[in-house]
Amino acid sequence: MPLVRRLTAAVALAGALVLGSAVTAAADSDDWRITRYDLTAELEPDGGARVTIDLDFDFGPDDDAHGPYLSIVERQEIEGDPDRYRVLEVSDIEVTSSTGAPTDLLVEREDGFVVVRVGSESVEIGDVQSYTLSYHVDSLATPGESAADPDAVIWNVIGLGWEVPLEDVSVRLVAPEPVSSLRCLPGGVGSTRVCDGATTPGDVGVTVEQSRLDPGQGLTVAALYPADTFPTASVAYAPRRTWGNAFTVSPVTGTVGAVAAVGGVGAVLLTRRRRRDATADTPGFLEGAGPPETPCPRASAPSRPRGSPPASSGR
Repeated sequence: MPLVRRLTAAVALAGALVLGSAVTAAADSDDWRITRYDLTAELEPDGGARVTIDLDFDFGPDDDAHGPYLSIVERQEIEGDPDRYRVLEVSDIEVTSSTGAPTDLLVEREDGFVVVRVGSESVEIGDVQSYTLSYHVDSLATPGESAADPDAVIWNVIGLGWEVPLEDVSVRLVAPEPVSSLRCLPGGVGSTRVCDGATTPGDVGVTVEQSRLDPGQGLTVAALYPADTFPTASVAYAPRRTWGNAFTVSPVTGTVGAVAAVGGVGAVLLTRRRRRDATADTPGFLEGAGPPETPCPRASAPSRPRGSPPASSGR
């Protein structure tokens, strides 16, 4: 597969942070904002990463919030491949607060997303609260297709689903080998902007910076590494059931497909019920930024796995 196409199809992982009060919707709180968002991803030889997010959340002067919640993509649609999802397994989720905000943690998996809710329903907070969220994600790096091809990390670090502005944004990647090419794209669908600042390639740790992202804007980082930087990395997939392949007769799906189709009715009912009950916003994606020396694909419209939870205005 050509390099540009491989980059476009590489991993898309985004977190869309939404916040809420039991009474006031996040979209109605014009003074709510993220005043600092620092993300560090420590990339491992197997292509996974330990991700740590330090953020300062300004809830405004009214003590009417309970805490943030976010959705992390764990099952990603693949452009041009209707039969499979790319799987990015998320685990070991932890959260702390240096300002003493409640850090009760509720983690649920909903239709391809890991939904993380932070805070206490019985405790209301305001002003600036600091949180540190960490988790592990598998298969973040994409290995080269041959010994001559570079390894790649194409990551939608911040999705398009944010309902508040983000200020003082920084993203740091630390890898086993120095990065050979780095690109950062902020903005919305079709954005061709570049980030405000970026480390010169050549270091094992590289940082990109953006002073501000408005609500609905995202940020994509594209990094190329020498071949075998992630020597044991592999890409994980899961079957994606669609009307186009549900009834395809083959040695594998001939009878199993019929059983799956029957079972799918229950899944549809569960999904419809989840859509009524879910409160987690779903992230959008900035699809595949290319390296500086190649044409950069334009950002695409938001995409989500079939049956994902709908957008919400708050907790």
